[in-house]
Amino acid sequence: MKFSNSEKRLIFITFLVIVFYIYWLRFLDPLITSIDKIRLENTLIKKTISQTNIFKEDNKTENDSINKIIIPSKDVQLSNILKFLDEEIINHSFKILSASQTTAHDAIIFDIRFEGRYPDVKEFIRDISESKFILAISEILLEQNNDKIFAAIKIAAPYK
Repeated sequence: MKFSNSEKRLIFITFLVIVFYIYWLRFLDPLITSIDKIRLENTLIKKTISQTNIFKEDNKTENDSINKIIIPSKDVQLSNILKFLDEEIINHSFKILSASQTTAHDAIIFDIRFEGRYPDVKEFIRDISESKFILAISEILLEQNNDKIFAAIKIAAPYK
């Protein structure tokens, strides 16, 4: 049985329509449905966010002042940190080898080199992380020398 050219074209077009219909049912329709669901969820979330006041400035409570981080001026911060470091060094009986202080980019940098026992050095580092001041250890070098630890620590403290 021979088909004419127009019949071949009609069969080919019918085949393409059937393939596209199967592709639509199998892939495109579920994809479009899931996209519609996501769009609906997105609009519901946006509506919920716009109706709540948790992201607005005027929703302040008494406890907000407790959660605020206050960064003091340079002089106050320097005084507080020096007092803190002095107490820590005395409490842990460190032998100070060198200490310096510089400022850079709204922060005070303390470079301290000292010797002490391992448990004291470990506790000093923990005390820095748990201090009431905002302190960041930007560099640390520890070397063991018999029962002593040589430590070189750079601590950064921001200021206004």
